[in-house]
Amino acid sequence: MASGKEKEKQLYALAETQAGLFTAKQAQDLGYHRSVLGYHVKNGDWVRIWRGIYRLTTYPASANNNFSTWYLWSMDRTGKPKGVYAYDTALELHGLTACTSNKLHMIVPKYFQRLAAPPKMLKLHKRFLKASDYTMINGVAVTKPMRTLLDLCESDYLHRHQLREVFNRAQQQGLIDAEDLDGTRLTTAERHFLKELTRDAQFSTVEYHQSQSLKECPESGVRL
Repeated sequence: MASGKEKEKQLYALAETQAGLFTAKQAQDLGYHRSVLGYHVKNGDWVRIWRGIYRLTTYPASANNNFSTWYLWSMDRTGKPKGVYAYDTALELHGLTACTSNKLHMIVPKYFQRLAAPPKMLKLHKRFLKASDYTMINGVAVTKPMRTLLDLCESDYLHRHQLREVFNRAQQQGLIDAEDLDGTRLTTAERHFLKELTRDAQFSTVEYHQSQSLKECPESGVRL
């Protein structure tokens, strides 16, 4: 059995990959008995963020805490996160927009269930994703830029002009490549959306800002 110092070292190493956060199950897997979890909170070693989710007080708080919290919240009984951040939340994590929505959009499998209702700030979309549809950013799963844009096209969260602007930005940053533009793996509707995005990919920034169809970001007041 690991010593107290060894367990503390292992817990910190784990939390470091999760913005300083960890779950009760993860702590127990490292040898912490569930009866001592409350003690570490009262002692000031840990901060309880949500039911079964904690943060080390020695680890600096960061803007990634919020994303990591709900990513850990989406874990199944085996300790595997099932959520993938998507839509405008994915754009934010990819650094493709300055828009900050009041809700975090997350895709979960159709069978995903929780006894309690999810927090109001979390919007769940139930459907299946392929492993090739998402990537990891700062320790959380996020839909890839092309998948994100196709999902946003279908959802009508953003105006097409805004999506073309993001598409241009993603290409300039090397986040979309030739493989992403291969329509053979897409549905008919997705190929149509892809054609729309690429048809006017050089839509100018000046025209974009002069356009009267510019909308605010959903559920926020912040513009792209």
